[in-house]
Amino acid sequence: MTPSQSGTEGAVAAGLNEFERGLIYTVDPRVLAPLVSGDEYRILASTRFRRPKDETFTGYETLYRRARGLVERRKTELTCASQDAELHTWIVSHGWFRMEISDSALVGAVVTLGIRCAPAETQRPIGQETPTPEALTSPYVEQLGGQGSQAGTFQFDEFYNDFDMRLDRTSTALLTVSYGEYVPSPDEMDVDSAIARAKHRADMYIELVKDEGEHLAIAQCEWRCLDTGKAAKPYLTHVNLVFNSLRTPEA
Repeated sequence: MTPSQSGTEGAVAAGLNEFERGLIYTVDPRVLAPLVSGDEYRILASTRFRRPKDETFTGYETLYRRARGLVERRKTELTCASQDAELHTWIVSHGWFRMEISDSALVGAVVTLGIRCAPAETQRPIGQETPTPEALTSPYVEQLGGQGSQAGTFQFDEFYNDFDMRLDRTSTALLTVSYGEYVPSPDEMDVDSAIARAKHRADMYIELVKDEGEHLAIAQCEWRCLDTGKAAKPYLTHVNLVFNSLRTPEA
């Protein structure tokens, strides 16, 4: 593949909704490389489910564990550039919420992981405590925009937007992983490497969220370079992976 090439492999059956459930993911290249000592990084995961409008929802623990699972799994892949440093991580902020929409409700949870490489003896930042099961039965929104002086100006290096819009979560549906990796120009777009990283991220995600007895296989892969309109991050290598869902027959 040439660096600026765009294209599609495979196909999805007409009439199926590609964005009923899945992941929209973006990453800054600085967190793809070994982490620089002294710098701080942020990884944010947001999980959202669609629920019936008249349902009384108390199951925020499921949503929180899912968002927390995304950042916890990701941190195991991170490394420090310096052999004299070790990885320090903490939960910077978290929250869980309910939002009414026209015909239903969105319930969700957000978790932000802080990361820093520093010498082992360096004092670690104090993060948020894991919420109790009782706390996860009703919304908690105080930290959704960041905490303290960070509120309203929250920055992140990696973002997981995990969603499931099925009202019946036992129904079979396509699953889409939309992977985005910032690049300074289209000429620096490495399609093969981006597709490999997209498939790796999709494997990690699917392992965490797939339904019991479900097998997911890639039906379509699309790739292209997008102009973001942002001066700081002008272009995005975009890979869209669509998976067909198959169920294991019951014995």
